[in-house]
Amino acid sequence: MLTGKKILHYTLHSKLGEGGMGVVYQAEDTKLGRTVALKMLPSHLLVSEDDKARFHREAKAAAALSHTNIAIVYEINEFDHTPFIAMEYVEGQTLNHHIAKGPLKLQDAINIAIQVAQGLNAAHAKDIVHRDIKSSNIILGPENQAKILDFGLAKTSLSTKLTQLGSTVGTVAYMSPEQVKGQEVNHRTDLWSLGVVLYEMISGRLPFIAEYEQAIFYGIQNEEAEPLTSIRTGVPMSLEWIVNKLMAKDPGERYQSAKELIIDLKAVDLNERGFSRTGIVSTPAARQTKFKSKPGLKNIGILAAGIMTGIIIAMFGFSFFQGQNISKKQVLRFTLDYSEDSHLYMGEGNPLSISPDGSKIVYSTQEGLYLRYLNDLQNSNLIPDTEDAKNPSFSQDGNWIVFSAIGAIKKVSVLGGQPQRISTLNAKNTTMHYWGDNNTIIFSQMWNSGIFKIDPASGGFVQFNKTDSLIASVLHPQLLPDGNTILYIFQVKQKSEYNLALYNIKSGETTVIDINATYARYFSPGFIVYSVNSEILAVPFDIKKQKITGLAVTIASNVLSNDWATIFSISENGTLIYPFAGTVKKERGQLAIRELNGKTELITLPVRPYEPRFSPDGRLCAFSTKGDNWNIWIYDLEEKIIRPLTENQTHDHFPVWSKNGNYIFSSSYRIGGNGIHKLTRISIDGSQQTEVLLEGHNNEWPGSVTPDGKYMIFRRQNNQGDNDLLKLSLDGSKKITPFLKTPNNESAPTLSPNGKWIAYTSDKSGRYEIYIRPFPGPGGFVQISINGGIEPCWSHDGKILYYSTKRGTEIYRTSFSDKPQLVIGHPELFLENDNWSDYNGGRMHYRNYDISPDGDRFIIGQSKSKEKHQFIIVHNWLEELKAKLGEVDRKL
Repeated sequence: MLTGKKILHYTLHSKLGEGGMGVVYQAEDTKLGRTVALKMLPSHLLVSEDDKARFHREAKAAAALSHTNIAIVYEINEFDHTPFIAMEYVEGQTLNHHIAKGPLKLQDAINIAIQVAQGLNAAHAKDIVHRDIKSSNIILGPENQAKILDFGLAKTSLSTKLTQLGSTVGTVAYMSPEQVKGQEVNHRTDLWSLGVVLYEMISGRLPFIAEYEQAIFYGIQNEEAEPLTSIRTGVPMSLEWIVNKLMAKDPGERYQSAKELIIDLKAVDLNERGFSRTGIVSTPAARQTKFKSKPGLKNIGILAAGIMTGIIIAMFGFSFFQGQNISKKQVLRFTLDYSEDSHLYMGEGNPLSISPDGSKIVYSTQEGLYLRYLNDLQNSNLIPDTEDAKNPSFSQDGNWIVFSAIGAIKKVSVLGGQPQRISTLNAKNTTMHYWGDNNTIIFSQMWNSGIFKIDPASGGFVQFNKTDSLIASVLHPQLLPDGNTILYIFQVKQKSEYNLALYNIKSGETTVIDINATYARYFSPGFIVYSVNSEILAVPFDIKKQKITGLAVTIASNVLSNDWATIFSISENGTLIYPFAGTVKKERGQLAIRELNGKTELITLPVRPYEPRFSPDGRLCAFSTKGDNWNIWIYDLEEKIIRPLTENQTHDHFPVWSKNGNYIFSSSYRIGGNGIHKLTRISIDGSQQTEVLLEGHNNEWPGSVTPDGKYMIFRRQNNQGDNDLLKLSLDGSKKITPFLKTPNNESAPTLSPNGKWIAYTSDKSGRYEIYIRPFPGPGGFVQISINGGIEPCWSHDGKILYYSTKRGTEIYRTSFSDKPQLVIGHPELFLENDNWSDYNGGRMHYRNYDISPDGDRFIIGQSKSKEKHQFIIVHNWLEELKAKLGEVDRKL
């Protein structure tokens, strides 16, 4: 304790505080007769003369700062080899003491943030970066005047050492992602930290917190903070948007100056509660930069009428936003190009939704969700942080979008901001979300017979109906206008047909409707619109009597479909939209064999290739294709001959070679059979009958065979829709042993050549990453990829582990060694491939490339050319439907 001691011309009085970066005393400057705050720094920091010179030189520049929101630095010196800083003494308490009592009033939090930003703006104008903005470094004086402390350490070489010395859980939580990575920092690091402080003032807690520093570092780099609007009621969307922008992972997406931040903070309207009538948030900057914009529409075609710009202009002259109707007899049909390089991410449900007022659409791609306003024919807006989003749907007011992503159900505002998780439980393989009145969100799950809603209070799930053991799946539920009836699709186990049904919530009764459909929606004043076999049909329906009252008519053909639905969406004001399959070119696919010396050989195929695998001797390549069915083919690299291995009446894919090269293991599903998936072993030369290794109701996919050929690691989808990793004995006993069973999705198991390590894909972090762990265990896991990864693949000497990015356009590699200890290199970009073949974004479960045994060649499945994708939009389609129904009546 130094109280009462004299240091040069300073007499130390009471101790004000203490931390890893030193002790602060209230002291008297006897030379000038003023009270100061004297901070004594750890003595061992100034070891060399260079350290001392740099400390004095660089801190002197910070001492020149003079601003009402910066505590003035009077002197920087040392005494008895101990460095110290004498700074302005401010009556009051540090901000963290105020926050410890609870969240601040919103107006107070905004005012304090403005003051801190004003101080930073002055410092940044002189190229001085604080680097350690946190609530304990902000003191509140009389009338809540905020002053930033410790600018005497700004931009000095000691700041990093001091931060490391004082790095407690409370300190590292304010670090920016670039600080965590040890990269060069600039003024945008201070803005990140101010975002953390603002988040803390509003919520009363830090956005990223854990028991250990490494866990906090991981959260800062990879996770999103819980939305403020879900923590505290009354937080304006514009204020949340500001905090989200301050804490953008990419410095380029943050505020680029404190001055910009001050403008937006001053514009926040605390009376704002979500949305105004025009749907525009009160902060102009927030409105202008809500999403990344991407050009979308290149050609506008009016089907059956040529290109008639006047009609388009006339159509958009009517106000979609106000829900006004175009003339009842005017049916308008036009096309909208939505992508040339990204497929719709169909998943298990519907990737497309139009808002109830028909003003905007949202659709899911491999890149994420795109939001598009139909009065803007040029731009599509990619919604940030929705990379794995599926099954989007609008709220009834059109201001929110609900979707699922890696087991969570989330929502995001159409005005921008971070997606918010609204489910506390995991919900895998959801098939559709319907956001009804009274904020009711209902959904179903693939391979589950339940219909659920999200409890708005707890985020838990409430099941409406009783589970039916005879039902394989309930799909695409819709809550009807009476608020008591749910329309849905169901599939009976071991049958391929899909049927329509109604569930009465009050009585618990189910009524089956005699319609075979894969997707359906009720449309007022009395129609069921449904799809099957690439067609959309409509049939009159009496909702009170719950019965069909007329004949069905076709309203669209050549509609894009997946295994579970033919896709469309309809708005309440009479706009129909669907993806058109007729204009998509069925381009031939290619296998590209790339040698490391740069030479590439292209093998053109009648259909697209997937999952190519070199045989153990490198002479053959097995791959699967997706035509009308999945089939496995064999390509002889020496003879240049391609032949089918499986017949056309099965779905056979995911080929894996046996160690002796005589067999292919695959996943098989016989079309028209009993719907049971099988894991099979197929003889390459056809000399033996295909052997069924496993047969069950759950999906099973082969992964990797152990070096001794005795076991196979495969993945299995469990009853919750998650994927587990298991070990299958190949000695004839067919014994199954669990290897990795977690609440997460684990896929693409790949054994190292020595059989001691297994690489796999998991969504445990909230997105797909590559991990390794010892095989056969026990042992912990190590994350390999940094910013997402799928498709792990070992080199045949086990010294390199490859993986690809989500869209498959890049392959990364990292060095690997386990002798004498585990050493893993930093991932580096190895190969770029813009023509990657993909199938509904499912590559996180398999691998679309392989490496030859000699390590000299890569083989990659790719498309020959990019494709053009179009939406067909029909406004006032109901008038056309009535006309068709009238024709049917006249014929009858």
